[in-house]
Amino acid sequence: SVNSSLLLSDLFPSIKSSFVSYLKVRGSYAQVGNDAAPYQLQTTFDGSSAKLNGQQLYTLNNTLQDANLKPEITTSAEGGVELGLFHDRISVDGSIYDKKTRDELISLRVASSTGFQNELVNAGEIRNKGVEATFTVRPLVSARNGLQWTSTFNYGHNQSQVVSLAPGLSTIVIGTAWGANIEARVGQPYGAIVGYAYQRDSAGNILTSNGAPLRTSSTVVIGNIQPHWTGGWSNDFRWKNFSLSALFDFHIGGQVL
Repeated sequence: SVNSSLLLSDLFPSIKSSFVSYLKVRGSYAQVGNDAAPYQLQTTFDGSSAKLNGQQLYTLNNTLQDANLKPEITTSAEGGVELGLFHDRISVDGSIYDKKTRDELISLRVASSTGFQNELVNAGEIRNKGVEATFTVRPLVSARNGLQWTSTFNYGHNQSQVVSLAPGLSTIVIGTAWGANIEARVGQPYGAIVGYAYQRDSAGNILTSNGAPLRTSSTVVIGNIQPHWTGGWSNDFRWKNFSLSALFDFHIGGQVL
């Protein structure tokens, strides 16, 4: 990884004023690997505590291993700015990022006729990009009695997309419940909810039969588990040797079945 920053308010002193007290820009680039657990390149035998006629028992592991398995590689780039206003009574810290993960390590279910239950594979590429920002305000700073109030709000929005999966795969089931799947599906954000939907007419009204709603003949994407944005709001009050703080945390959007 490599990162660098430039303190513009020191490089160009004319930037500083009663309005702008601090200005910095930064950027970074990183590439990180993530390996699988040990002994994943060759299918091994598992020993059993039971014996047959005094002989040791072994069974073939239920996971089919791959000698050509590669580590996950995550490549990310980020840029940001830090800004202080009105003698740092107001500060802003914002960044944008773009992160790609390829050769993700995923355990897939395989047909039991193969003699195995799962296969560990490298599965394509997933991309995440988004923005993060933090706003801090100090509306009350009293030098006379030492009373201070600091309020901070942070915002984050992440947009994910499954770019590709293993050859021959367009979707991977992550979990199943209530007649629907949570999937990593090509072209969709990670965590797509796939299930049956209601049949509707051209105006969007649900079609019924004998008072019961009709469902679609096949499954469709009906939602996603990812929130639209996340955030938090904290407030800190200080007076002499006492302090009181409170934090609210939000996850806005995303579907639950």
